[in-house]
Amino acid sequence: MGNIIRKHVLLAVMLFVQACCIMAQNATEMVTFKTDSLSLIDKTGEYKIVADLPVNANSILTKAIGEFIAEELGNGHPDNANTLYDMMRHSFDLNVKALHMEQQEISGEDGDGPLFAWESRFNAVCVADNFVTYRHEGYIYTGGAHGLSSHTGMTFRKDDGRRIGWDLFLNTNAAGFQRLMKEGLKSYFNVDTDEELNTCGLIDLTVVPLPACSPLFTEKGVLFIYQQYEIACYAAGAPEFVIPYEKLIPYLGITAKKLIGVVP
Repeated sequence: MGNIIRKHVLLAVMLFVQACCIMAQNATEMVTFKTDSLSLIDKTGEYKIVADLPVNANSILTKAIGEFIAEELGNGHPDNANTLYDMMRHSFDLNVKALHMEQQEISGEDGDGPLFAWESRFNAVCVADNFVTYRHEGYIYTGGAHGLSSHTGMTFRKDDGRRIGWDLFLNTNAAGFQRLMKEGLKSYFNVDTDEELNTCGLIDLTVVPLPACSPLFTEKGVLFIYQQYEIACYAAGAPEFVIPYEKLIPYLGITAKKLIGVVP
């Protein structure tokens, strides 16, 4: 009986070690991408999607990336999508259909309406040992003075597809962290003082809020991106800046430090 128990324990240990080795391999393998696109030009306007899709990522990471792209496009990941390209085609068709209906409502029977424009781009901007970072840039015009752009993205942990959020940061209201944020914004707006910075925003920038966009981990540091109108006027664009990792170390939790390889 004792031998049987020992054999079962040994088997369980071997399976656990094997699983850990697979996760480590998934985390460090170099993921590669293929750029796919879909486009349509018709009498209502011009529509386009361009996306970097992983071709050799593990299934967990691939699913996480697919879900993110589908959510950014405003619809869920369809059950019948066998590949990320199928999912992208499904999302593209749904968006174009909705925009066609909106354009028809505006144009009426005479068909005298504005030409629409809709574009969505997903770029894999960083592929590191432990993470993959996507940046999403969207644009839509459905009439009016100007179109609207969106600037979002997501960092994924490679071994399990975990999305990286601001919850991995510490003390973001601390004076040191706020000083880094203000330095980044001053560089973007090309100003020197806190007083000048406050004149650039639609809100009080005495305490700079975290962006709605998740933190984007890149090769050189964390990319902070704000949306149009989030903290500044439309003419100011989408403020963005990178804070180097070495400056952020005091404000990163253990999970974020492991992600960038600061701790084993």
